[in-house]
This record gives sequence, structure tokens and C-alpha cells, in this order.
Amino acid sequence: MAHPHPHGHVPPPQQPAHAQPPFHRPPPGSARAGVPLTGPHPVGAHGPGSARYWQADPDERQMAMFVHLGALLTGFIVPLVLFVLKKDESPFIRDHARHALNAQISYLLWTIAGFIVSGILGFVLALVTFGLGFVIVYAALLPLLALAAFEIIACVKANEGAGYRIPLVIEFIR
Repeated sequence: MAHPHPHGHVPPPQQPAHAQPPFHRPPPGSARAGVPLTGPHPVGAHGPGSARYWQADPDERQMAMFVHLGALLTGFIVPLVLFVLKKDESPFIRDHARHALNAQISYLLWTIAGFIVSGILGFVLALVTFGLGFVIVYAALLPLLALAAFEIIACVKANEGAGYRIPLVIEFIR
């Protein structure tokens, strides 16, 4: 026979330590996940070893990879659509989509600035070199080539479950 509790109430039954499945992953963005849905994220969240911070499941990694692959093929359209659809579900996808959008906007601005500078410089050199100076205008396309290379790197990093920061990106969307 069980003895009554000395203060008159019965304590709730104890839950066994193994009540949750051994590989249960908390919902993305929850306090239990340890990764906030929005930043700021710690310095170690991007770069070598960052996959331990994000703990992204294979579906999240694949979707983040599609963000960067879509950015290569469609510009800002795929990152924008996936950002709007997934921003409240997964901090990993949100971070990659947000950064891909910021990269597209930033590198568009860098390319426009490059065309302005190279256009002026090309015009001046064209006067001196009898038209050959306009070849320098093609240098304005270098930011777009660099962005394509960085998006490929980001695509691979996303598939590995790691965070990645494309250089020279202005944070327009937070």
C-alpha cells in the first residue's frame, strides 16, 4: 500500500528519461532547437564547422541548396519565393535565402557601379586609343562572374549543412 504524501497532495508521476525518441529533432526555430529563427547568429554560424550549429536535416539542406542554384538560374526570383515560403519554418533556409537575396541586390548594385565607372573610363580611353578603350566596359561584368562562383560555393556549403557568407554583400534584408 502506498503511503500518502505528508502535505496532502500526490506528486505527478515521473516521466521516464527515454520518453522522446532517441533521434527526435525539435521543430526548427523553437527554443529547444537552440537556433533562433532570426539572427543575430554567433560568429561561428558561418564558416568551417558551422554545420554543428545549424543541425539542418537533409530536406533543409536540399532546399537551401536550391536557393543558391535558383539564384544562379533566375536571379532573385527563386531566393525571394523560398524566403517568403520558408522564412518561418527553418532558420537554416531563412538564412541562406536571405543572404542569397542580399547577394543578388548587392552584386546588381556593384555591376551598375562598374558599368558607370568603366563607361566613363572606357570613353576617356576610347578618345586616346581611337575606340579600343571601350573594351574596358566588359570589366563591369566581373562582379556577375564573381557572384556566379560564390553562389556555386554557397550551393555546396548549403548541401553540406554549413552556413556561408558571400563576400561584399550589403545586408538589405535582415
